[in-house]
Amino acid sequence: NNFKDSKLPIVTMVSELTDSTEYIEWLKYNYYNLDYPEDKLKWLVIDNSSTNNLRSHIPVKQDLNITYVKNSTLEKEIGNLTGYICYLNDKEYYGPDSIKKRIFGLLTYNKNCIGCKEMKYNEKVEDIRLVDNRNLYESTLMYSVKFYMPYMNTKGLISSREKEVRSEEHTSELQS
Repeated sequence: NNFKDSKLPIVTMVSELTDSTEYIEWLKYNYYNLDYPEDKLKWLVIDNSSTNNLRSHIPVKQDLNITYVKNSTLEKEIGNLTGYICYLNDKEYYGPDSIKKRIFGLLTYNKNCIGCKEMKYNEKVEDIRLVDNRNLYESTLMYSVKFYMPYMNTKGLISSREKEVRSEEHTSELQS
């Protein structure tokens, strides 16, 4: 860790939510307990619920670093983002240092994308999302906006770009 907080880049956590409000408190807990400079951490909440308006559950007015959008996708919102992107998925636990570790990995190895191949998971939740055949778990990915731009979706994000990707063999834990 040779990186001072003042020199760290902006990171936007992205959550795409559907109809369930069951894990919103868990999302807020994860976001507010991350050990990353407050002025450099953003949260983009994309509400794609069909029956609920989740805005009342997201503390947008109290936290200016949170952006709430209804009926959208990361592809539509990408033009408003800078720096790095990672996911803040419901049902998953993010350790307080998880963002810093990923940024340190990206900066240390001079890569545009980082992710883990292994995860522990809670069998009760069992909501594991993979990215292509590289077996990098979406919830562990962090990548630069410029790395994402040519593909505009996670399906083509990793394929044939191995030189730009740092793959870690360590695990992240999921908890319900």
